[in-house]
Amino acid sequence: MRNNKAKDNMPRGFRPVKRIELSEKNFKPRVILAVILLIVGLIAIGYALSGWLNEEAGWVTVEVNSSEPNCKDDFVFTYYVGAGEASATNEKKQISALYSEASVKAYKLFDRYESYEGMANIHYLNTHVNQTVEVDSVLYKAFELFRENGSRYLYLGAIHSEYSNLFFGYEDSPISEDMDPYTNSEIEEYFGKLTEYAEDSEHINLELLGDNRVMLKVSEEYLAFAEENGIEVFIDFFRMKNAFVVDYFADVMMANGFTYGSISSFDGYARNLDNRGNTYALNFFDLYEKELFIAGKMIYSRSASLVSLRSYPMGELDSYWFYESAISGKIIPPYVDYDGLYRSAVNNLTSYSTELGCAEMIVKLMPVFIDEYLDTESLNALCDSGISSIWGKNGVIYYNDETLKFEELYEGGGIKYSKQLINE
Repeated sequence: MRNNKAKDNMPRGFRPVKRIELSEKNFKPRVILAVILLIVGLIAIGYALSGWLNEEAGWVTVEVNSSEPNCKDDFVFTYYVGAGEASATNEKKQISALYSEASVKAYKLFDRYESYEGMANIHYLNTHVNQTVEVDSVLYKAFELFRENGSRYLYLGAIHSEYSNLFFGYEDSPISEDMDPYTNSEIEEYFGKLTEYAEDSEHINLELLGDNRVMLKVSEEYLAFAEENGIEVFIDFFRMKNAFVVDYFADVMMANGFTYGSISSFDGYARNLDNRGNTYALNFFDLYEKELFIAGKMIYSRSASLVSLRSYPMGELDSYWFYESAISGKIIPPYVDYDGLYRSAVNNLTSYSTELGCAEMIVKLMPVFIDEYLDTESLNALCDSGISSIWGKNGVIYYNDETLKFEELYEGGGIKYSKQLINE
């Protein structure tokens, strides 16, 4: 099966997907702004900060100032400037310079479509298989995380590429309808073959050789199959990418002493760096009976990593990641299991940690989320690793952290949310 080469390179024109409507009856006026912010990017919204009376101090959105390719479209970075010794103006300039440099570097490192001079990125590795390559320490650290957690998600690059080519970015496509692996046995068989290669370390494996040197080993059999079927991507971070990017941004900011902000991505990864005891809130969204609700609000007061996974699209950027059928209403999400079939165990899962970054969280969470049903025992077992979770089902918000503060449960229009602790 040949890839659709006309679709290989993003952006693909921001073609809108059919969005799940946010019915006005489901919103209280005081949370309308929070809804808008979450659609742009999952932002931890701070309050109880009115004690800072410096005229110049305040929350700002940090911009990326660079003409080079960068990650600015995927992230929102808010920061409280003027709280330290430096003026708000100077502090914002310093932060913007660091963020701009990091945004350009992250874009290039994780790019699977193009290589850049003087940098061995994901595209470079995919085009230099069975060769020793020196990579940036950011990538090497990411590869180590996969190895340490026994995850082979990285090797699903070929199947993820096929999903992108066949489904994501299209609206009401007859071709996409016909290619659904749940209804097309030929596609199901082909996808299954791709994932067989991905699961087998004899066919594909990224060897870490020390000193930031790696070798992407691909068998002759897999290479021949790839040549026959037009496969050009062997490894890719896909839906996990921004978890690693937001951690990298957080590391850069913390290393330079800038910890009064929050960085978040449109696809559900956020790092709140503020550890001074200020109170923050995060809206928990839940898709219930085909309507999207702000089911409640998580309250926390220290630095945290947050990962929110969902089975449906929100906003134009998700046209890259979801396909919604105009015929059946079925949604194809960017979550593919090792049999080549897409799955999501629940509509909404938000996990958080004060100990781990987003990257380590998503590597541990993805096997639980990509399943037919949510395995609550596996999810609860992650509490031992420092990962707590919230999920919704049939109007009930479940959680496994007994210390969680969860407020303002939605009630209205005949729907009343409740909450239930499940930690055994």
